[in-house]
Amino acid sequence: MKSLLICRHAKSDQHTLLPDIERPLNPRGKRDIKRMGLALAQYGWQPEWVLTSPATRALDTAQGVMKYAKYDTEILLEPNLYFKSAQAYIDAIEQIPDDIQQAAIFGHNPMITETIFALLKITTAPRVPTGTMALIESQANHWAQFLQFPTQLIFFQIPALLSASDVE
Repeated sequence: MKSLLICRHAKSDQHTLLPDIERPLNPRGKRDIKRMGLALAQYGWQPEWVLTSPATRALDTAQGVMKYAKYDTEILLEPNLYFKSAQAYIDAIEQIPDDIQQAAIFGHNPMITETIFALLKITTAPRVPTGTMALIESQANHWAQFLQFPTQLIFFQIPALLSASDVE
């Protein structure tokens, strides 16, 4: 069985003159990554493999979540996760080494939402605001077959719904 955490980057600064790929997290995004990391640690799920878009806001989200969850998992940059397509996310999932059981991907909408739809084989889903984490399990033994086996949504967390007292 394989499990995959799909995470949309935390809230970013939309009022910057920096190029899109360099947009940083805003104060809410920085606050949310702490909630996200602490919630993930409380759940007890720890990724062995972490991929992220190279965009500053996605990388900072991945690093922050891992820091607050107290995980020292190496974070790998995957350029194809920066606004390519949902298929680029599926391709990245299928390339995860088979000895990895738990992996995480940090990226952007609309690709995150489309990937969740594809993995769960659904056509509608809850809104996926910034910072959303969706943990999905597949009965597959190989990442290349993740979509070919039944999948199940294990948890769906939105930072705005996590109060500080829930995770501290």
